[in-house]
Amino acid sequence: MTMTLASVLSKPAGPYDLPLKVKVIMVDKVVDYKNGNGETKQSLDFVVSDSTRIGRVRNYDSSKNSVIKAGNSLIIRNYITKGSGNAKLVITANSKLYKTTEEEAVENAELLAKQELHPPPAPEVTLKDVQRSPMKSLVSIKGQVVQEEMAQTVMAFNKPSTVKGFIIQNDDTKCRVSLWRDLAAKDIKTGDYVSITNVIVGQWNREVSLSSTTSTKIEVLSSLHRHCKTACNIKYTRLL
Repeated sequence: MTMTLASVLSKPAGPYDLPLKVKVIMVDKVVDYKNGNGETKQSLDFVVSDSTRIGRVRNYDSSKNSVIKAGNSLIIRNYITKGSGNAKLVITANSKLYKTTEEEAVENAELLAKQELHPPPAPEVTLKDVQRSPMKSLVSIKGQVVQEEMAQTVMAFNKPSTVKGFIIQNDDTKCRVSLWRDLAAKDIKTGDYVSITNVIVGQWNREVSLSSTTSTKIEVLSSLHRHCKTACNIKYTRLL
C-alpha cells in the first residue's frame, strides 16, 4: 500500500520507508554546492504531486537524476521528511526511486509547481520596517553596505558552514545581514548599494537581524566606493 503525499508531509521530520507514489510535475536546474568537507556536490529540486497535494523534493544523489523527468510517475522509498525549509522531502543515496504506472495529480499542478520552484520575491521593506517584522518572516531589502566582516566557519545543523556578516544602512536605520554558505563568497564590498531578496528575519545578539535563505538573491546596484570613496558621506569600516 502506498502513502499519499499529504499524509507523508504531515508526519514529523525524519527518515521513512513508507512507499510514496507521485508524479513529477516540474524539474529545476542542477545546483552545485559544497558539503561539510569542502567537496563540490550537486543537488536537484523538483516538484511532485498526487491526488492530495504537491510537494517539493530535493535529490542529493545525482545518479538518480535520469529518472527524475517531468511526466514520470515514481515510487519513492527511504526518503527523509523535513519540517522546515523549501524542500519537504529529501532523497539521498539510500533512497529508492523507480518508475511506475501513471499517478493522478492535483488540479493546476503545473502552475502550483512553478510557484513552488520560482516564487515571486518577498515584499521589499525598509530597514525600519524590518525592525517591526515578525520573526521568521521573509523580506527583501535595499541599502548600502557600511560595515563588512571577515567570513567565518561555524557549526550549523551539526555541519561546518561559512557565514559572512554585513551591516546594511537604509536612511537612518542599520541592520545586520548574514550571508551563508556560497553567498558568503559573493563579491560585496563596503560602500556597495545592494538589493537582497528573500532574507529571513531573526535575532543576533538580541537585536533584529537578517539571514540569507536558499532563495536569496543579491544584486549590486552601484559601487560608489570603488570610484569616489572620498565623496561619500557614510563612514565605512571593515572588521579584520
